[in-house]
Amino acid sequence: MGMRLAMALDLRRCIGCGTCVIACKVNNLLPKGVRNIRLLDWEEGQYPFVKRRVLLVQCMHCENPPCVTVCPTGASYIDKGGVVRVDPNKCTGCKSCIMACPYGARTLLEKIEPYYGEPTPYDKLIEAKWTLNTIIKCDFCHDKIMPAIDKGMKPGVDPEATPYCVLSCPTNARIFGDLDDEESPIVQALRGRRYMVLREELGTQPKFFYLL
Repeated sequence: MGMRLAMALDLRRCIGCGTCVIACKVNNLLPKGVRNIRLLDWEEGQYPFVKRRVLLVQCMHCENPPCVTVCPTGASYIDKGGVVRVDPNKCTGCKSCIMACPYGARTLLEKIEPYYGEPTPYDKLIEAKWTLNTIIKCDFCHDKIMPAIDKGMKPGVDPEATPYCVLSCPTNARIFGDLDDEESPIVQALRGRRYMVLREELGTQPKFFYLL
């Protein structure tokens, strides 16, 4: 059965702590220098009337993703859950998708090196997981959630079927679920609030929403 997995970030709740960034990095064994979630941080106004602004940006899992369209090998694709993914066995590291993505959500893995000095057991797990010269990006923690979803667990409800970034957020600012399920947390959140998507004018139809 097809789904349209999606995520929302509640801008009223997000405090820009970066917990989701670290949870993603640690649990998904991301190599040094790679982040699937970027924390943008800036100031507006002038002293003494200054406000700090934060915005978290990651793959938007678009319904019309330019990264998939431009991929010459079919390595970038949309899976049965509506998640934009990369097949490392087909990826040649040509960077076409990096140039096509308007959200800066893709990283080419050009090297794998230890975080500190000699490789630790954690570093060795990282090296075993990833393939050099291939693309790394958010996949909604696919390897974690899909086995649980296939067993009937609910995305965004059952922890086993929910991405690490959502589970780790101390303010419950992240919401996850299936857009085709009327009872899903994501559908309930979007129904009750104003929201926006980034670069809507491009027609990419993001499935990452910002609650206002």
